[in-house]
Amino acid sequence: MIWYKSCIYYANGKSIIMKYNLKDVTLVFFSDIDGTIINNNSFCYGNNIDVIKQLLEANHYVIFNSSKTFNEIDYMLKSENLSIPFICETGGGIYCPKDFFDSTQKERGGYDIIFESVRQSSFSAQIKNTLTKEFKNEIVFFDELSLKMRERFSGLSGDDLERASNRDFSLLFKWHTNNEELLKLKNILDDFNLTVIRGGRFFHICSGFNKYSAMQLIMSKINNTNPKKLFKTVGLGDSSNDIDMLNQTDYRCIVQSTNNTLLIAGLSNKNFILSSTPAPEGWQECVENVFIESRRTNG
Repeated sequence: MIWYKSCIYYANGKSIIMKYNLKDVTLVFFSDIDGTIINNNSFCYGNNIDVIKQLLEANHYVIFNSSKTFNEIDYMLKSENLSIPFICETGGGIYCPKDFFDSTQKERGGYDIIFESVRQSSFSAQIKNTLTKEFKNEIVFFDELSLKMRERFSGLSGDDLERASNRDFSLLFKWHTNNEELLKLKNILDDFNLTVIRGGRFFHICSGFNKYSAMQLIMSKINNTNPKKLFKTVGLGDSSNDIDMLNQTDYRCIVQSTNNTLLIAGLSNKNFILSSTPAPEGWQECVENVFIESRRTNG
């Protein structure tokens, strides 16, 4: 049995989601996907899509904030009949359903474009050449791996791997050396106005954006659209590329995983919710605890 179903009540044949209703505050959930909503090994998301729909019905916001590509998230949303804003490639692209906010002149695949960063095609050749000369076999770029190795490192195959490989704003690599050498790599990227972010499976080279900068932009639009509402932000993640986002949210949620150590070490505020189980159940557990804490602090 889905444990949150016990809190669904019915009146005149219509379900009323009591558990996720809050007085005087609307929650905005910014959630990572891999290792947070979806299990990193089984790629199962359990009942989490149903929970998301319950949250939306209770008039909260759910926004995916992930290193996944546009094509991956678009496919996931359409498969599950979800219409929500999302942030892809660790802040590289921000999209929302048509007319979700003010209408924009630019669109992609049926979504309004809120923001798109510099395309990685504009810097990938030069960066690959520079870093390969400097680090030789210590760095391996994902898009240069054989199909077999890409399947092994990503855990994906077929169409899923194709969607994950079609990256617009970030360059992925595997790193086979120490943190001292990683600092040297960061200094090289600084000269190109690029940054490196450590994800759950790969390192990401990108153009100065992150999950927090994308979250800021979305929140400014939400606040401008609803100036009289009180919003509280919730960050949910499992690895170090979620640090910037979680450091700035009102509620910080960590879904248990093998990637937690660096994330917890990087949090400036050690007051956070840590699930007792990994994804997918851990995400649902975190959401549940956010509402418990919100009712305790907000009445």
